[in-house]
Amino acid sequence: MEFVADLLYDLPKEYPLVFDIIHYVVCLQAERADMGDKFAETTQNNPLASWMASLLLCFAGGFLVGPMCGEPILEAVNDPLRLAIFTLLWYLMFYSPGDHFYTLSKLKPLKIVMYLGKGLYYPKKIAAGVKHAKHVFNGNLVAYIIIATVKANGSGFIKPLARLVRGTSDNFAGSLESMKPSVTTKYCFISALLYVILPTDLTYILIAGLLITMKAGPLFAVPVDVFQPVEEKLSPLVFGLKEKPIEKQE
Repeated sequence: MEFVADLLYDLPKEYPLVFDIIHYVVCLQAERADMGDKFAETTQNNPLASWMASLLLCFAGGFLVGPMCGEPILEAVNDPLRLAIFTLLWYLMFYSPGDHFYTLSKLKPLKIVMYLGKGLYYPKKIAAGVKHAKHVFNGNLVAYIIIATVKANGSGFIKPLARLVRGTSDNFAGSLESMKPSVTTKYCFISALLYVILPTDLTYILIAGLLITMKAGPLFAVPVDVFQPVEEKLSPLVFGLKEKPIEKQE
């Protein structure tokens, strides 16, 4: 059990640049998808805005967790090597001739490898978030859970700001995690909660399995949104449900 947990934890730790590159590419894929039909207009007319929005997404965990822990916000981009790698990948993903680099990154075999890597990246960030929070908020379990969740899925929380940076406020409220938490945020929150309550090797293996399935499952048509059916049943009971007005028949 300890060997498996150490293996799952040490892979991202021993090959940090590999997992960072996977993280950057997946975030940049999501950024392109979020821009939709405005991609060409934004990247060609406002490359600085595109770069800054992408930077926010790729380094979101650091940008958000730093200030929450009383640290300088720009500490998130204090590594010149990672900043250079991100910038190169941003250029290749958005401006490569013939869009070949982006097309290559979307091939299913490569996506499977990247999504498995991204799935391993989440639990490592959760463990690091809990460890970080313990140094600043010793004994504050709520802070541990919140910081670990934000560190793991920072790109989801910072998405509304990234949209503003590139000049759009479309569906701003709908993109707020407080208004409509994404499946990724829900999984990260539950994983952080489990790890804070029971920080054992078995728990780490469990959350790694959950998060790998959550990320890579949809590539194999595996339904991963197990929350919606439960929410549909419990929400009316817990929070009340407005009755739909009965239409009058003439």
